[in-house]
Amino acid sequence: MVNIERLTIKNFLTIEDAELELDNRGLLLIQGENKANPSATSNGAGKSSLVDALCWGLYGETARGETGDAVVNEVAKKNCSVATVVRDDDMEYRIVRYRKNAKLKNHLTVSQRDASGIGTDLTKGTDKETQEVVNRIMGCSLDVFVAAIYAGQEKMPDLPGMTDKQLKVLIEEAAGVEVLETAYRIARDRLTAAEKAAAITEARVVALNEKIKGDKITLLDIKSKAFDFDDGRKARASAELANLPRLTLAMHDLQDKAATVPVPALTKERAELEAKLSSFGEIQKKVEAVFEDRNAKSSAHARIKMRLENAVTLAKQAKQALDDVAKTVGTACGECGKTYCEHDLEAATVARQTKLTEALTALKTAKAEEEGAAKLLKEAAEAAVAARATLPDVSEIDKRKREVDAALSALTAINADIARHERAIEDAKTAARGKLAEANPYSGQLTLIQGQIDRAELELVTAQTDLDVQTKECAILADAAKVFSPAGVRAHILDTVTPYLNERTSEYLGVLTDGDTQAVWSTLQAGTKGALKEKFNIAVQSASGGGSFGLLSGGEKRKVRLACAMALQDMVASRATKPVNIFVADEIDHALDEAGLERLMAILNTKAKERGTVLVVSHQSLADWIDSVITVTKTAKGKSQVSGETRKVM
Repeated sequence: MVNIERLTIKNFLTIEDAELELDNRGLLLIQGENKANPSATSNGAGKSSLVDALCWGLYGETARGETGDAVVNEVAKKNCSVATVVRDDDMEYRIVRYRKNAKLKNHLTVSQRDASGIGTDLTKGTDKETQEVVNRIMGCSLDVFVAAIYAGQEKMPDLPGMTDKQLKVLIEEAAGVEVLETAYRIARDRLTAAEKAAAITEARVVALNEKIKGDKITLLDIKSKAFDFDDGRKARASAELANLPRLTLAMHDLQDKAATVPVPALTKERAELEAKLSSFGEIQKKVEAVFEDRNAKSSAHARIKMRLENAVTLAKQAKQALDDVAKTVGTACGECGKTYCEHDLEAATVARQTKLTEALTALKTAKAEEEGAAKLLKEAAEAAVAARATLPDVSEIDKRKREVDAALSALTAINADIARHERAIEDAKTAARGKLAEANPYSGQLTLIQGQIDRAELELVTAQTDLDVQTKECAILADAAKVFSPAGVRAHILDTVTPYLNERTSEYLGVLTDGDTQAVWSTLQAGTKGALKEKFNIAVQSASGGGSFGLLSGGEKRKVRLACAMALQDMVASRATKPVNIFVADEIDHALDEAGLERLMAILNTKAKERGTVLVVSHQSLADWIDSVITVTKTAKGKSQVSGETRKVM
């Protein structure tokens, strides 16, 4: 059980400073006195601020829904805090919530101290994270805390008026099975993830099957082509040998033709002819020397004759120049105009006469040289004619040699053709052998495709195994999701707790209404046509009043709400791992008659014995039933003092 031992309040709502011990206090009455407004009697004194401080200190929100700066004392305007000391077995926790604090601002802190006195700070990086720590310490959230321990005139949980969904959420959390919602979400998420993974694997299996199917079709096609290739080897080899008979026949014809050529006789004859022609060589050389001498003398004569012609021309020119001087006598000078006389031309005549004499001398010498050269040329020409007459007639020998050479050359050509045909025949045989031994071009493709098929089949086995595992996992997760779903174990739990809630509610209503009113928790509800459907609800009926919760009077509704709330708290206490030691009754005695009040006090007294502490906030004096009293006195605006039995009397 979680024991709330002590509450320390600073500048919270109207309360400036208060400390209240709450562990095992039994029935503890909280009354108020409003001295700031006598007409209000106890209203507005700040009685409910004490229990609001408890709720706000633990969860950051009052039972009446106030949060934020609204809880800060309106006079102090700062340094608001509520410290709650909670004990769980041997571990003590101190939970302090601050608002507008000078140092800690709006912060939530949690610390623990074990039995040996060793302390540990449990405060996290954010208030949200620290609040989760508080929720774990308390064993419940704000909604369950308020619904299970708090019954108030303003904040009485309207359980009969809640919807199916609201009741289910509240009861599941109150029963400590809200974790099933998380489990359901986790199972559903895992199922979705597993189904996606299985779908991917299934797609992989389908793809692998299709690939294997396609590859096998391709493999059959390639095998057919490979077979056709192997089957066609002989045909391709035969095609290479198709020209072999023709080449062989042609080669044999050439060989027969070559065999008809008398190679030895022709070779011998050619040697003899070359010997004869060689013996005529010396004579030929001598004749050629005579002809070369004649040709040299002919060239020399031609040169000398050319000089002779030049000498004749020069002599004629010198004679003409001398004659031209004689013609100049009696003519005028072209420069001075003087008429030339024989005396004036005497020097010119002598000079030109000298040149003429020299030219005639040269002409005579040239003529003598020409005559000598002509004589030598004539002698050489006669010698050449005589030498030619000594040459034998070799035309027939030369003709025969050419015939022999032609016959031997023809044989060489025939032999070349024979060699070419032999090479062609050998090439055809080599090509045919190559065709027979040629590697099948489809072998590599067969190996490649078969390897792909083998790998794909191995992958398929793995994928199919994975799919089988994933399918089983999906089935398991589907079952888990079904178990944790609202229609699964959660519905079973609701069915399980419903009899308990009915028993406790009936007991409380039996006391509060003397059996006049009944409230039945049910997981089924009749529809408009009478058919039952799943719906969590509280059916209320009064023997002397309305046939439904909505038709009850205000006082009757409060009794029903109170009975349901206390039944819910009992369920939390019986099922929760950490039931809370406090119950708050905030002005629930309002509008009760003496008999009703007596019944209520009997219930609260029993609850105080079961849980340890019941805080009763009331306008009435309940001294006949409650001994311990705390008074909240409001002296001015924002100033309330707490007095009375704030501490446990030993």
